[in-house]
Amino acid sequence: MKTPASSEKNEGLLVLYSVSVSEIAQFKSQQWHTINYALLLFAAVIAIASNVSEMECPEVLGLYLLTTAVLLASLYVIRTLFGSIEVRRKRLTHIRTRMSPDFMDCWRYGESEEEVLDNPDEKIKLSWLFYSVLILAAIATFWLLTKLTWYV
Repeated sequence: MKTPASSEKNEGLLVLYSVSVSEIAQFKSQQWHTINYALLLFAAVIAIASNVSEMECPEVLGLYLLTTAVLLASLYVIRTLFGSIEVRRKRLTHIRTRMSPDFMDCWRYGESEEEVLDNPDEKIKLSWLFYSVLILAAIATFWLLTKLTWYV
């Protein structure tokens, strides 16, 4: 028989579990938004360089600096969000150690503990994809900026 304290504890764990899952989804969404905005800013730099005739050296330098700032800021935000996701994943794993056997059976979709390991370090991480996209886009922006401003 469950005691009121036990029921409150389970309720609190379920709320924390739900909040953690929601935060992970939000952080992942923010990562995609960061990538999209960075790519949009890189495109804006190229659009400026291609539509302004005869740019002076300080203006060109400003576009290079803007591209560098966007790259560094984006990498920082993506890295920070990955850290936040890791914390939430570890929290979820810890919460699951306190859940009922029925909950864990459902969470493992009926498979055994050996078949479905609960290890946040083995989750799929897209950091390599995000970092690669940002770095390649910045390199392409630098290249196009150089072609558009120095070799006209």
